[in-house]
Amino acid sequence: LLQQREQLQEEAQQDLQQLEALYPPLASLTQNRSRELVQQTEKSLRNGALNLFMLSFLTLGSFFGLGYLIIRVTRQQLAALAQLRRQTERILASAGEGVLGLNPHGETIFINPAAVRQLGWGDELLVGRSYQEVLGQCADPEDSGPDPISSVLLQGVSYSSDTEIYWRRDGSQMPVACAVTPLLNEEQKIEGAVVTFMDISDRKAAEKTLRRYYDRLAEQEKSLAELNKDLEQKVLERTLLLEEKSRQLITAREELAHAEKLAAIGSLAAGVAHEINNPTAIIR
Repeated sequence: LLQQREQLQEEAQQDLQQLEALYPPLASLTQNRSRELVQQTEKSLRNGALNLFMLSFLTLGSFFGLGYLIIRVTRQQLAALAQLRRQTERILASAGEGVLGLNPHGETIFINPAAVRQLGWGDELLVGRSYQEVLGQCADPEDSGPDPISSVLLQGVSYSSDTEIYWRRDGSQMPVACAVTPLLNEEQKIEGAVVTFMDISDRKAAEKTLRRYYDRLAEQEKSLAELNKDLEQKVLERTLLLEEKSRQLITAREELAHAEKLAAIGSLAAGVAHEINNPTAIIR
């Protein structure tokens, strides 16, 4: 605007010089009018500059205010995210189950202390290693298909089992109950998987001991059943023997009663004979 004003002033000066050469009175009026226009123009420019300055100041103030609000909200969101992350890490760190995070390539991106403790690892850096190396798990040589974790990473279908075997750092087997869940983004594409597992060695040992007790109890029940069978057989034999003895006793009682009857009849006959013999002897 200043450049345009200076250019207009130069053009007006040239016009005034031409007018002064042609008609001095008109040039004087034109010069006065031009001076008034210049004053009005300068005044308008000052007002416009002041308005522009105020507008720029307000815009700049609004910009800084908006920037301050954005920074404040961003800081609050970052603080909330950091707190949520710390809480999540504390929850995962205090969980009794082992938690393992994998990327789409099967590489470890997170592992909690419970998993490190159960697998027997020390201070080794496990992030970035494949899950086969961390879990000691590989596909069955007799099975042509992939292992369960690879299937989840390829197909995105959850998997759970309580008959899996992982390998500790020292080479010993660890029976686990595990669950493998795929990680899906907003477009439902697989971005990795989460493996949770729990060492069930104590439970397996307890089940083995309980199974041994059950087998022993079954053997004892079998022996008891055979003993009961023998006892029933002996009871049956004893019952038959007692019944035979009872029949013999009844027969003996009947014979005894019959003998008593005969003895009574004999005594009676002897008495009668004696009573008859005495008078007969006297008569004789």
